[in-house]
Parts: sequence; C-alpha cells; structure tokens
Amino acid sequence: MGTRLREYKKKNPGIGGKNKLTAKFVDKLSIYYGLAIRRNSNSMDDMKKAIWATFYHYGSTDSKLEHHFCPEGPESWCKWQQAKAKGGRNFCHDYSAKLVNIAAFLVICTFKNGVTSLLEVMNVLGISVGSGAHLYAVQEDETRIAKAELQAQEQTKEGRIRRQQQNLEDMNIPSTVDLHYGPNR
Repeated sequence: MGTRLREYKKKNPGIGGKNKLTAKFVDKLSIYYGLAIRRNSNSMDDMKKAIWATFYHYGSTDSKLEHHFCPEGPESWCKWQQAKAKGGRNFCHDYSAKLVNIAAFLVICTFKNGVTSLLEVMNVLGISVGSGAHLYAVQEDETRIAKAELQAQEQTKEGRIRRQQQNLEDMNIPSTVDLHYGPNR
C-alpha cells in the first residue's frame, strides 16, 4: 500500500507536502493496514472491520466523529476511544480527514479493483471525469492485468521451459536437443 501511495503522490504532486500526504503519514497508514491484515488473518470479517477502523479513524474530524469501528475502552489504540472510556470530552483531531479519505480510498480501490475504481471514487467526491479518463483507466487496468499474468506465468513450468528455449536460441543451439534429465534420456 505504501508503494502505491508514494507512486500516486509522485504522479499527483499537489497531494503531498505540509498538512497533506507526507511520507511519514504513508508509512503510518501502511503499518496500520498491515497490522489489520496480519492480526486478523484467521477471520475475514475481523480483518475487514480492522481495515475500516483505520480508514474511518483517520477520516474522523471534530465535527464528524468516525470512531465506530475503533476498539473501545482505555486499552484501545484509538486515542478518542481512550478519552471516551476515561470520561474525557476534550479530544481534538489533528489530521486532515479529507486527504486521508482520498488517499485511503485511492490505495484500497486501486489495489483491489484497479484504476477504473478511482473513477467511482471521483464520482463520490463530486469530481466529474470525461471519456479520456475512462479510456485511460481501462488501458491502465488491462496493462496491470497483463503484467500480473506475465509475472505469474514466469513462475510456472511453462515459463521456465520458454526461458530455457529462449536461452538455447540465444546460444544458437537447436531447440530439438532434449536437455531433460531422467531415465532413458
């Protein structure tokens, strides 16, 4: 997730900088999402709840509290839940909720559903996009899928055989030579 956020930040320089998406905040989000996944690897529902807890937690503001998925009680990692358990009412949020929401949506959606899902996020945010954006998103997703399939194929037996044949051709050795080892060969 951190890698995708950093790449997105490079492609869209306006979202980075002071009081915006910083490297420190990207690292923090990566850690929290990673912990949510690793700590709940036995339960998809708990994992989902923990991921949404992080998402809503960092999207929370003083005017719009979003801590309903955060663990409750004084031992919670959520400072707002800790303050609530202790009866405190003087808790202030110190991060930009809009930026966090956008960054989290972008990373999660892109990772799970590809670039076309960003168009849905933009729609939710009230940003209208043209047909060029749709074409770009479809092309990016097709490229991403093709690259992933190629990488997966490279790890398969067929990929190894194909690389071996390519190496033989590069060395000008006829591919009819059987290089497999075993009985009666």
